[in-house]
Amino acid sequence: MEASVPDSRTSPSIYDQVHILGEELQCMRLSLNEEMHQRAELMAQLQQLKRRSELADKWTAKVNAALVSFNKLVSHETNRRSVDVSGLEQRQNQLELWRLDLTTRFNSIESKSYISAESEPSYSLNEVSALQEQMDRVEHELLRLQAPEKLTSSDRKTLHISGNMTEANQQENGMRSSRSEESRTKDLERIKVIVEDVVEKHANIACRLQDALRQAFECEERVLLMAKQLEKYRRETYYTKQRLDALQSNLRLEEKLSALSSSDGRVIWRIDEFDKRFQASKDNDTMLKGPIFTNQPYGYVLQLEVSLYGIGTWRGRNLIAGLTVLQGSYDTLLQWPCMLTGTIRLRDQPDVRSNAMDICKPIVAKRKGQQTDKHQFVYVPHDVLRSRNFIRNDTIFLEVILDREYQEVAPE
Repeated sequence: MEASVPDSRTSPSIYDQVHILGEELQCMRLSLNEEMHQRAELMAQLQQLKRRSELADKWTAKVNAALVSFNKLVSHETNRRSVDVSGLEQRQNQLELWRLDLTTRFNSIESKSYISAESEPSYSLNEVSALQEQMDRVEHELLRLQAPEKLTSSDRKTLHISGNMTEANQQENGMRSSRSEESRTKDLERIKVIVEDVVEKHANIACRLQDALRQAFECEERVLLMAKQLEKYRRETYYTKQRLDALQSNLRLEEKLSALSSSDGRVIWRIDEFDKRFQASKDNDTMLKGPIFTNQPYGYVLQLEVSLYGIGTWRGRNLIAGLTVLQGSYDTLLQWPCMLTGTIRLRDQPDVRSNAMDICKPIVAKRKGQQTDKHQFVYVPHDVLRSRNFIRNDTIFLEVILDREYQEVAPE
């Protein structure tokens, strides 16, 4: 049997294995270095992203602050422009009134000038001279026809003087007419300058008014947008107020319900400090008010009242108790008048409960101002009250149990 010889080709030597392991280790080092380099690059990129994020946050805060300030400036500018528009409208109205006044004055002056021109007709100097010459010839002809041979030197002098006076009158009339024409021309030129100035001012004001109207239109659009937002906020506020009112009403209802000692027609009233309250009832004739309860949920509201020292003919001898119907939130849903009957019990407090002997008496609940024939008050004599264990540790217990059946009362 031949022994097996190991094949050197299939099993590498230890040196080859070490060489292979060294190469693998070198590859792992290269991979590790490359991974570390990539991680360093990623960390650098991450730091850069963080810086950019911080810068973006700062810019966001600055932009928000700028937007807030811009909104304030827009609101201020809107208010200012609205005031400017109103002021321009007032100035436009004043200038329009002034223009109408000037136009009226100009028309009146022009009409007066026309009237003066018509009332004072102007004739040219040549026409006046021709007329005067014709008048002289007529006068000479008349004188010649009447007495051609009797003309003396004095008559000739008179005719000469009259001729000179006629020429002076002609010159004076010409000067007056020229002066009136010059004054009218100056007045018309002055009025024309005033009217041109007014027209120019009116054109400038019209341009400014157009700009103001355009700005007012832009402001009106902004105001409409703000009005829509305001209406949205108003509705949201209205809905919020409705919810708040509902929550408050529910809270008040819960408070009223929590204030009720009972809602099933049964309540136990613990009256402590009996001796002190008894003396106060004796001195001040006071009535103690007990807990408030209802005969059923959303039913009649009742309260027990007690005078420890007594009232009226029972004063100083009996404890007096009564049951009163109070005004409630649901009275409009209940039957009126009403008669609620029940039992009032003075609880005995012995050491052994089975030996208790309570005092029970019927009672009828009444409303203020309502009179009942019987069982309106319950009385317990003082000697009975101080017997047994009705008063223990300076405390007594009164219990009220209403009947389940409701007795209807015919209206009076």
